[in-house]
Amino acid sequence: MCPDRHNVVSHFDRIAPVYDHLNSIISWRRDKRWRSDLARWMNPRSGQIFLDISAGTGDMENALKAICPRVEVIGIDPSIPMLELYRKKVNSAKLTKGVAESLPLQSESVDGVICTFGIRNFQDRLLGFKEIHRVLKPGSFWGFLEMSTPHGFIFPHVYSLYFKRIVPLIGRALSSDPHAYQYLRDSVYQFPGLDELEEENARAGFTMKDYRLILRGAVILAIFQKE
Repeated sequence: MCPDRHNVVSHFDRIAPVYDHLNSIISWRRDKRWRSDLARWMNPRSGQIFLDISAGTGDMENALKAICPRVEVIGIDPSIPMLELYRKKVNSAKLTKGVAESLPLQSESVDGVICTFGIRNFQDRLLGFKEIHRVLKPGSFWGFLEMSTPHGFIFPHVYSLYFKRIVPLIGRALSSDPHAYQYLRDSVYQFPGLDELEEENARAGFTMKDYRLILRGAVILAIFQKE
């Protein structure tokens, strides 16, 4: 089922002030490390242009520039409050309101594309992947981090308890929108596994180059190359 864009954006508008704090809690304070891992794999270089989709408050730009301060990053997000926080965090930010399915960029205009914890919010994943393919230069890479359901015998039960019981409590305690992290929980459990994501990206014209299943698949890090 595709998420309703208006409702999703409204959720993120309301939780924007506590978004970074909640991310840290939900990820057991590992989200910045995962972003750094993704940035290192993408290997940004001076003069390159990277597009950050569902950019949130700018943590991914900081991760990229920690590796290469002279890389240029364009942040795109449908939530104005998120973009306002991004601009406070990154003074030189180049930002625009938008969504993955209709990127306001010319074809073959960027050297890399990234998305951290935002693919679940795409209204049409395949269309989003095709748009990413369109704006990337030939041979370039796109990579993402996304939450999914883990594998194994014991950890999935621990994970389920955490997301179905603990996360909503955290959301209600810290956010003015008690339903936002219920949406997070539901969207994680409806999100496809790596095999389906690889197939969708192949249909969009990508080849998977590398992947990593973090916390037994609770978080997916995947890298694709434009053919």
